Amino acid sequence: MNTENTEQNTQRITTKQAIGHIRNLYINDKICALAEIVGMDTDEYATDEDDIEKRYNEMLDECYEEVPGLGLYSKLLKDSSPTTYRCGFVDWIDSEGYAEINGENFDESALDDLMEAIADAVQELA
Repeated sequence: MNTENTEQNTQRITTKQAIGHIRNLYINDKICALAEIVGMDTDEYATDEDDIEKRYNEMLDECYEEVPGLGLYSKLLKDSSPTTYRCGFVDWIDSEGYAEINGENFDESALDDLMEAIADAVQELA
């Protein structure tokens, strides 16, 4: 197998992923801009990061047994390797379908509700 082709394919995948991420950021910014234009408060649709982190910790603690004498796995991981914990948290957020918009986290259903509410508000303005 040609190593150069494999590296190029890997680069193409990475580029496609980057373009998709940029596109999502652009769309998310537009959603917030529309919400602001119609005078909506997005806070009621957002999920508090502490609640999300609590769910992540629960998932970790369900997957991994408590470490005797050291406590829950989630706390141990967060305290002993904060970078690993945070990377896992960010990956988990992505896999759970959360989207970050202007520093607020929205799950897929809340984001759908927000977009529907924005569309309704725009129609009312027309």
